[in-house]
Amino acid sequence: MNNSKLPFTEFETHRVRLLRYSARFAHDAFSWYSDEEVMKWAGPDFHKTIDDTLLFIKNVTEASAEGKMLFWAVQDKLSHKVIGDISLCPDMKHRYASAGTFLKQSFWQQGIMTEAMQPILWFAFNKLNLNRIEAQIYTEHLASIKLYKKLGFKKEGTLRQNFLIDDTFKNSIMYSLLKKEFKMRNSWSEMVF
Repeated sequence: MNNSKLPFTEFETHRVRLLRYSARFAHDAFSWYSDEEVMKWAGPDFHKTIDDTLLFIKNVTEASAEGKMLFWAVQDKLSHKVIGDISLCPDMKHRYASAGTFLKQSFWQQGIMTEAMQPILWFAFNKLNLNRIEAQIYTEHLASIKLYKKLGFKKEGTLRQNFLIDDTFKNSIMYSLLKKEFKMRNSWSEMVF
C-alpha cells in the first residue's frame, strides 16, 4: 500500500464520533492546545492564538492528504463539541505507525480515549494491515501511560533524553502493541454517509 493513498474511515462509539479533522473544529481544539496542563506533555507547541490552531489544523490536514498521517477529531456525542484528537503516522513499508492522542482536560479520567482508540487500533491493524502501533510517552505522563497499558500496549524500554520539555531533556518510554495482541474492548461502528 502506498502512503499517498491511505484510506480514511470515520467511526462512532458509545460516547464519541471520530471525524475527519477540519478548520471548523479550530475553536474547540484551541481549548486544549492552549491549555498549559495539557500541552506540558506534548510535542506540538502551545497555541497562543486561534491562528496557531488554524495553522496547525492546516498543516495536519495537508499531511493527511499527502498520506503522511491520519488525523481524527474526537467529538463528544452529547455536546457535539470536539474534545480531543488522535493521530497515526504510518510507515507502510515496515507496517507500523506511531500514535498520538490529545484530550481536553475536563474529559480526563473518564475512559473516553480508551473507548475512542478501539476503532482506530482496529482500523490500523485491519484496514491498513499494520503489524505494530507504538507510542512514545514522557516518563512523567502517568495518565498516558495508564491509557496505553489499558489498551494492551507493552513497555519496551526507555529512550534517554529524547524529549525537550521546559528547556530540559527528558526521557520517554516506548510502548507498543502488535496486531496479534490486539483485543477489542468495546463496540463501535463505521459511520455511513
